[in-house]
Amino acid sequence: MRNTALFGGALVGVPIVFGAYVFASYRLALRQGYLPFTLYPEWYWFAVYGTCLVAGTALIYFTKLAPHWLRIIAGIVYATAMSVGLLLVHLVVACANGDCL
Repeated sequence: MRNTALFGGALVGVPIVFGAYVFASYRLALRQGYLPFTLYPEWYWFAVYGTCLVAGTALIYFTKLAPHWLRIIAGIVYATAMSVGLLLVHLVVACANGDCL
C-alpha cells in the first residue's frame, strides 16, 4: 500500500501539481493582459519545476525497492523521464491557454 501511494504520488501527483501551478499562473497573468513569463519572474517557474522533480525523485527513493542501488537507478530514470514529462505538461497547459509556439 505504501509503495503504491509513493509511486502514485510520483507518477500522477507531481504532474498534477505542476500542471495546476502552470494553469494558475496563466490564469492570473492573462487576467491582467500578460503572459506568465512577462508578468512574473522566470525563476518562479524554474523553482516549481525543480521542486516537483526533487519531490518526485524523493518519493521514488522512499519506496521499498530492494536492493538499495535499484532505488537510485529508479530515481535517476524517473528524474530523466519526468523532466521531459513536465515540459510536456507545461506545453499542453500553455496551448490550452492560447500560448502555443
